[in-house]
Amino acid sequence: MNTLRIERICILEAIMANCLQIGITEQMFCGEHAISPFFRPGGNKAVGGTASDDTVTTVQRIFNTLKPDVRPIKEQVTMMHRPMIDVLPFPTFRKNLIHSGDAVHEEELYHDLLNGLAMKRN
Repeated sequence: MNTLRIERICILEAIMANCLQIGITEQMFCGEHAISPFFRPGGNKAVGGTASDDTVTTVQRIFNTLKPDVRPIKEQVTMMHRPMIDVLPFPTFRKNLIHSGDAVHEEELYHDLLNGLAMKRN
């Protein structure tokens, strides 16, 4: 089977490194009511409209010094979510988590990630 296992210590180090790069503090990461530093209230009022696109572009420019895998995607700017999602280096995974709303319990996801992440090759 073609899988790559990422162990617990690597996940913790990666999460902490991404937190530092993005500017997410421990209080922000662990806070029950914390909101992503990428989110902009009102950015979703005209999703697909010029105002929304301008907001997304502006936020993406602000954070263009981040590594490509953690740069904010449109959903991170226009949809409220917790900072825990921002540190995941998989843009499509972040998008799906944000769109899933409360269907995915973030604390359970965090513990699942700590117990090891298996990446399958296509």
